[in-house]
Amino acid sequence: MDDDIAAKTGGSNPFVWLSTLIMALDLNFLITFLYNQFRRLPKPEKRFTGKTIIVTGANVGLGLEAARHFARLDAARVILACRDTDKGERARADIERSTGRSDVVEVWALDLCSFESVKEFCHRADQLPRLDVVVENASVAFVGPLGKLAEGFESTITVNVLATFLMALLLLPTLRRTAAKFNVQPNLVIVSSDAHFVADERSLQTAAQGKIFDAFKSTSVAPDRYQTSKLLQIFLTRQLAQEMSKPANNSNAKVILNTLNPGFCRTALFRDNKFPASIFLIFTSQLLGRSAEVGSRVIVDAAAAGPETHGKWLDTLHIREPSAYVRSEEGHKIERRLYDELMEILDRVEPNIASNI
Repeated sequence: MDDDIAAKTGGSNPFVWLSTLIMALDLNFLITFLYNQFRRLPKPEKRFTGKTIIVTGANVGLGLEAARHFARLDAARVILACRDTDKGERARADIERSTGRSDVVEVWALDLCSFESVKEFCHRADQLPRLDVVVENASVAFVGPLGKLAEGFESTITVNVLATFLMALLLLPTLRRTAAKFNVQPNLVIVSSDAHFVADERSLQTAAQGKIFDAFKSTSVAPDRYQTSKLLQIFLTRQLAQEMSKPANNSNAKVILNTLNPGFCRTALFRDNKFPASIFLIFTSQLLGRSAEVGSRVIVDAAAAGPETHGKWLDTLHIREPSAYVRSEEGHKIERRLYDELMEILDRVEPNIASNI
């Protein structure tokens, strides 16, 4: 697993995932996608002076470029959370060379395939004098029929969903403490994707009589597993934001939780695909993809966004409605079930974790 987004193939026909995606596309989505891809995005200029920022998956791609912006914009401390700390150190050196700032960027170990690693990382972060921004950027995408299990679930779900929200919940008290001490509004940012528009919701609906997450305990990977993980991120961000804003948790509302779409970017997402799919994907990304630096501008914007973005999905620097399924009556029911199941799973990892909300 790479620390930005790693993609692996599992054998079989590499075009299965691609054909599934194409069949799921509709004209409105395609028009919006193309329009947003080629919009000019301004370079972020809002300062992060004095702030401490964590970026996961920060050794390459979107995470690296977001961290570079934070350092350039006067952050006091930028923590690169990476599984491979050697790669993280190379990223740190690269940021220092390009920004001319030293003693700002740090590299901390974090393996999102391990709940224990997440807990150790968050315990260390809790010792920080302040924590203003957490960008949960790291994800994995497996393309092929077989994935790997991590913590009892297929690793796409473990990394993109379970570990991501475990980290969010464990860091909420640290963010709230910063809010109270420094009279600021910290930001907790989940990097999602417009890929959630083309997720096959039937994989969620077929679990009507059982647990939705139980469907993800096998190494078999549906062609749209990555898209499904991004759909789950949208659902869970919305529901967690609602829970944070309830009257009983009103004192905790100063933490802003949002999610975003960085766009289709030229990153390492599909670099391990096999021929001939690899050729098609490289060609498509070169033709349509944003650079990682341009995509990272959306991340930095979300990290500086105000309370109007709490629980919202940001696309190309603007609040946008998520997919129709997310907003449907069925989607609302699935959202609540997913959240309840998530909290049940995470309570076994960290007892009474709901008290952090």
